[in-house]
Amino acid sequence: MEKLKFKCTLESDVVLSASPATQGGGKTLDFIPGNAFLGIAASSLYDKEDNHTLLLFHSGHVRFGDAHPSVKGHRGLHIPAALFYPKLKSVSEDCYVRYKTPETEEVKEMQLKQCRNGFYVFDDEAHTASPVRTGMSVAIKSAYDTKLRRSKDEQMFTYQALRKGLVMYFEVELDPEASSCRDELVNALSGHRHVGKSRSAEYGLVSIEIEKAGYPEPATHLSNNDSGKRYVAVYAEGRLIFLDGNGRPTFQPDVTALGFDHGEICWDKSQIRSFQYAPWNYKRQAFGNDRCGIEKGSVFIVRTDDPVPEDGYIGVYKNEGFGKVLYDPAFLAYQSDGHSRYSFCTEAASDKRPGDDKDTKMLPGDPDLLRYLEERSRHDDGENDIMQDVNAFVKRNKKRFLHGGESFAAQWGTIRNLAMCISDSKNLHDEVIGFLTHGVAKSKWEDRGRLVSLMGFMWKEPGVLKKNLQERLVNLSAEMAKICSSARNCDNKE
Repeated sequence: MEKLKFKCTLESDVVLSASPATQGGGKTLDFIPGNAFLGIAASSLYDKEDNHTLLLFHSGHVRFGDAHPSVKGHRGLHIPAALFYPKLKSVSEDCYVRYKTPETEEVKEMQLKQCRNGFYVFDDEAHTASPVRTGMSVAIKSAYDTKLRRSKDEQMFTYQALRKGLVMYFEVELDPEASSCRDELVNALSGHRHVGKSRSAEYGLVSIEIEKAGYPEPATHLSNNDSGKRYVAVYAEGRLIFLDGNGRPTFQPDVTALGFDHGEICWDKSQIRSFQYAPWNYKRQAFGNDRCGIEKGSVFIVRTDDPVPEDGYIGVYKNEGFGKVLYDPAFLAYQSDGHSRYSFCTEAASDKRPGDDKDTKMLPGDPDLLRYLEERSRHDDGENDIMQDVNAFVKRNKKRFLHGGESFAAQWGTIRNLAMCISDSKNLHDEVIGFLTHGVAKSKWEDRGRLVSLMGFMWKEPGVLKKNLQERLVNLSAEMAKICSSARNCDNKE
């Protein structure tokens, strides 16, 4: 079996809806499912008349894994549901492996809570776990009425998205039967691609490249035995879907479905979380049958005398990334009293993203809320400075643009359109000056020092433009256009 490991960098925000419903929050997945990469490959390699297609996409010999967020080349894993922490504390303060924690009065008083969300990078040598930060953005959108050319009534919805700059890793497994397809799969996946919803708009652009050096694999360890009883922990790295004897989804697979020949599942020790969603079929433009299964991070505890199987895939839909499991992962190691052998860090370990080190003051522990408040305060201060400059310009130069009944509303509107389209300050300045010094606008703007006053608004000092010039010109031109338009209407009435 060959593993192809890929790096996926988000070039824009990516929307991966966890539910087909658009009402409410519109929560997104915090990983990219393997079926997204299967779709990318199928878009260029799929041919319904070709037996090669059956091998690539329907035989199960090629499995497209999920992309998880990463830090410094280390792929994160979903925090195991078998880890618990005391109420009013955090997992970094005190962490227990639940199925090995004795039910004492002291433990009951702790009111242990389950770890459910987040990805962690586990250092098997230092026995530490660092959280991986997966930033989210939220936007409110509206359906568009093409006839009326405006937003449709009662058609608003919310998009939550993974933020641009996140680096993720995934793998594609090829059995020997499909080894000849290696190069064409690499070519089909590599480059700039689109995933998720609203791909034709502002979302979904990713850059995929193969990682020749790969990334570290999680370590495994032998299970601890108690009184001759041997237990094996089965950790769900990916989502799991099982079918019963009648072909219907089930949340209670038997031990053979977990990869063992003999044994029993200890349901009282296992920690299982479930999911349900309806996949969207782009070809048919319709939702398929609901898929019900076991969520990432779930942990089965199996009592068996069989040897521990190798890490791999179980269940169904394995070609789409479902079914990836780890047996006896090292990060579930425990002490005699049930404490985890791993210490969990509080600070999020994360690669730097665009803008992370621009005037960013590090706060103790760097909590997300304080970071947001600090960035919001800095943004508000910048907006306040801009509006003060706009108001000062209007106060000093208002009469220059109203003298003689001349109307500059249309010209200010053109300046605003230029500012909306050009983000680079130098190019924006050149375009505005070029517009005002040529054609019919030239004589009007050279009169009474109008052009000089506008250049003074754009320049911090001779040859040096002010910061946020785009936002400054948008606000100024909008304000001046209203003033000039109002004055013209008054002149017409007279």
